Amino acid sequence: MSEVLKLEMKKIINTKKDIFDDKTKNALIKKLDSMKVNTKYIQTLYDTKYLEKCYENVVYNDKDDVNKTYANLQKLNQILIDAEDNKNKDCLKLMRNDPPLFISDKEEHYIKYNQEENYIFFTPLFLLEPIFNEKLPFFYNFGTFGTILAHKFIELFNINENHLYGQDKNKMITDDSKKKFSKKAECFTKQYNSESVDKAIKDNRTLQNFIADSGGIKLAHKAYVTYINKYKIKVPRIRVFDKYTGEELFFITYGIINCEKYASKGGNNNMLFNSPHQVRVRGSLKNYKPFSEMFKCGTDKKMNPKNKCELW
Repeated sequence: MSEVLKLEMKKIINTKKDIFDDKTKNALIKKLDSMKVNTKYIQTLYDTKYLEKCYENVVYNDKDDVNKTYANLQKLNQILIDAEDNKNKDCLKLMRNDPPLFISDKEEHYIKYNQEENYIFFTPLFLLEPIFNEKLPFFYNFGTFGTILAHKFIELFNINENHLYGQDKNKMITDDSKKKFSKKAECFTKQYNSESVDKAIKDNRTLQNFIADSGGIKLAHKAYVTYINKYKIKVPRIRVFDKYTGEELFFITYGIINCEKYASKGGNNNMLFNSPHQVRVRGSLKNYKPFSEMFKCGTDKKMNPKNKCELW
């Protein structure tokens, strides 16, 4: 899935001649070509006996001062460095919280980006239902995990973000391309501000999510179409949804996986950092022409505005 997303992302970058000059375009494609996507976590974190063995060399006394505690940790660090077996190497990574090896609870959803190594990594829970099921039709997996991964791709290529190829952000994007990109983004700012969202959560972070959602649904949809056409995959007819095509079910799945309901009291703590899913789903779909045409949305209606926003 990640490879077809990369392929479609490259096509999208190449079409943005009104935004990116050749220098910027080549730099973005260089970043994309070298990017890796995988799932990583330290399996030994879930081995209680191993963890006890890993920490048995830790000398700690709550009466020790800071300097002595630090010296003990330095000794432990050297012991682990001298070790040859893989388990002790994992233990060293655990102690250091080594960024390239993602440490997290495998029972939680995390998808992150390692800037130095240029790769996206996610916890194994993303490969389980309801987000992924290899036995289900492709429209389902692309509509769920595909859109999540595509969102991350777009997020990493938004010029206003700090994830651009190593530390060379300023060298990677020319001033002219950055200016044109920011100009295009103004459409999203106006559209986002018109949404009925609490002012307290209308900030740059949620706006960037809004932009990444719009680009992500386009990227995931194009990847899905390319994939089923390339491998000549026949979309199975599902009894309850037999009136819908595979592409329509892709969009329906996207809506279902983002469905949420919260009590009016207390609300959703996630809204401190993200807009409500209803706003994000509505915003991404109404800006995507193939969706409006596929579901025959009325001209200049809520889900088919006359003035659509597009960056990617």
